[in-house]
Amino acid sequence: METKQSPKYRKSFIMLFDVWLRRADEKDKALAPDARKGKWALIVIAFFLLFGSYFIWLPMAQFVGHQLESPAVNVFEINKKETDTSTFEMPVDSFENQLKRNLHENLLKEK
Repeated sequence: METKQSPKYRKSFIMLFDVWLRRADEKDKALAPDARKGKWALIVIAFFLLFGSYFIWLPMAQFVGHQLESPAVNVFEINKKETDTSTFEMPVDSFENQLKRNLHENLLKEK
């Protein structure tokens, strides 16, 4: 079971953090402008180096498994092999074209 922090403890922690933050800000303001800029430049550079090192030292995620095949793709490939028609035709158009082709072939066979 989780124990909740008492509001008194939380307030005292927040107050201590505020006091610490104010002291750090006062010390920072007391520095010479060049030293202050140099300090913050080093902090920013350190964060960028940490960020860049993440991409260097940690390996890329690799997905393990096999690729699932879509049933629609298989049906499309079968239909494409049978009809050899354009992929931009509507299903009704392809049916009409198949019907016309079959009729035309039957007429040629009869002649």
